Amino acid sequence: MQYLYHCHENGADPVVNFDLEGPCAEHNGLYRLLDKFCSSTNCDPGRISLVTGNMIESHPTYNVKRLPKYWYEISQIQKWIDTHPIDTGTAPTYHFGHFVGRSTWARAWIATLLDCYHSTQTLQTFHSSLGSHYVVKEHIVDRLGLDDLVLHECDILADIVKFLNTCPRTMTKDIEEIAMMETFIPQPEHYPIQHPSNLNILKHYHNIFVDIVCETRAEGNCFFVTEKTWRGIVARRPFIVMGSWRFLTNLKRLGFQTFDRWWDEGYDDYESKNRVKEIEKLLALIASWPLTELQAKLQEMKSVLDHNYTVFQTLTYKQIADVFDGSVISYYDNVTVK
Repeated sequence: MQYLYHCHENGADPVVNFDLEGPCAEHNGLYRLLDKFCSSTNCDPGRISLVTGNMIESHPTYNVKRLPKYWYEISQIQKWIDTHPIDTGTAPTYHFGHFVGRSTWARAWIATLLDCYHSTQTLQTFHSSLGSHYVVKEHIVDRLGLDDLVLHECDILADIVKFLNTCPRTMTKDIEEIAMMETFIPQPEHYPIQHPSNLNILKHYHNIFVDIVCETRAEGNCFFVTEKTWRGIVARRPFIVMGSWRFLTNLKRLGFQTFDRWWDEGYDDYESKNRVKEIEKLLALIASWPLTELQAKLQEMKSVLDHNYTVFQTLTYKQIADVFDGSVISYYDNVTVK
């Protein structure tokens, strides 16, 4: 608000820039704040701009500029895979892979489901814990998401607390290798969020059948894709995404294919806790398949997995802009979100 009033006092047009992020401005309360500001100052909403990486952000009065280049990991990973071959073997030893750096309510919930019910079938990292967490700035610490879990009426909260008490769960050898990288940011403050350390986990993907992706945003009118999704694609693995409403629908608009031939992807029509519950059912189904069946399914999926790799390898920011400019899927107009 201080910035907004400073602009008002100096006759400047405010620009709210999410700076390489893409949250839902409605869900995080930004539009309510801007409405309050305009009401108190008689500022014309048309003078206020919002710059975001959320490709489906829209508003009838505030100026929204969607910047595909805020998906900066795309160009980074495209360059990285040119010189880093990825083992894409088709004999997985784990059903699920779930790789988490920073905790959120959704990541803690999904991680605990995997740990409680499918622990021997899951290769999992989780770098946050009750005892230590990411330091964003001096004296400012990221939240684990426990308060949000209460608000979402989580039914396994006690189990989540027990799980977090066993964390951080890391792969020691990976930490040692990443510590040798020139771009390494000292752990635990940021590891393994930053590029290229966040790709180090890719050497384990040949051991998993499906990547359980917990994206940065899991609620609201949002489509913001990060390396969490791209990793499974470049490793030629299927994925299940704990993300925002109709994440898969929007991903398909970019030319990617998903996996509704092999399982029900109806979870994509849900958000928030309901999406978690639908994914929980899907985890139970896949966990029932023997390893030999997983191998066979990866062979069946080969054309889809190869297609997705090629689409990512050639994806440009102009293509993203062409797909979403002036053509957003409305979250609020005549749509019932489950």
